[in-house]
Amino acid sequence: MKVHFVLHETFEVPGAYLKWAQERGHQVTTTKVYENEALPETVDEIDFLIVMGGPQSPDEDRETFPYYDPQAEIELIQKAIKADRYIVGVCLGAQLCLLPMERSMSIVRNVRLGFIL
Repeated sequence: MKVHFVLHETFEVPGAYLKWAQERGHQVTTTKVYENEALPETVDEIDFLIVMGGPQSPDEDRETFPYYDPQAEIELIQKAIKADRYIVGVCLGAQLCLLPMERSMSIVRNVRLGFIL
C-alpha cells in the first residue's frame, strides 16, 4: 500500500501512523507543506492519504502561513474521495476532509481529534 502524509509543521509528526505504515511494509511518501513542497497533482500513486494537523485553519489566509494553501489540499482530498482512496484527517486534516463532503453528508457534531473516511 502507498501511504502519503501531508505535514503542516515540523512539530506535527505522523508518529503512530508512520510506525503503523512502516511496520506493515507500506511505501511512505510525504509532502512537507512547511518546506513549500508541492502536493501531488494526482492520487494515482496514493492508496491511503493521511492529512495531519497544524496551527492553521481551513480558511487561513496566506499572510500568517505563506506556504499553506488550504484550497490545494481540499482539491487533493476531493481527488482522493473521487478515486475511493482511504483517507484519515487529524485535527486540521479532519477539518479539511470535511469541507468537500459538506454537501453530501450531514455535519458530524463535536469532532475534535479526527475524522475517518
